[in-house]
Amino acid sequence: NSFNVAEYYEYKTGKERSASTMAIKALGVKTANGVQTGAFYLTLLVSGLLAINQQVASLEATGSTGDQINNTIHASDISSNLLLYRSLITFLPMALMIIAALISIFCISFTDEKKYAFYVAEVKKRRESLPASSEADKPE
Repeated sequence: NSFNVAEYYEYKTGKERSASTMAIKALGVKTANGVQTGAFYLTLLVSGLLAINQQVASLEATGSTGDQINNTIHASDISSNLLLYRSLITFLPMALMIIAALISIFCISFTDEKKYAFYVAEVKKRRESLPASSEADKPE
């Protein structure tokens, strides 16, 4: 959680940088979305399903029926077994990325709740001990 990171940083350094933490989080999310989209289309391209995907997308955009879409898929030179194999090739990298993300969340970046509560209490105590800022101290 990015708030945990911001509070831990403030605990360690005494400086509040939550805005920077949130900006870095936003950059990370946008980068991950770009990588995800790129990996998806690269997988479609390598598996040979990109042309079929584009044909189906254009049919869906024009409001075609399910029968027309099925006919387009079956009219391609791909057998049903090969289509299943290529679909699995398309699915497996995404599934592995999800598994890697879950491992990262639960094993690498897990925060002990007692430590986190201690950090929050310590930061709150430090903030309360600071002199109260007046309106003149705030930037315009």
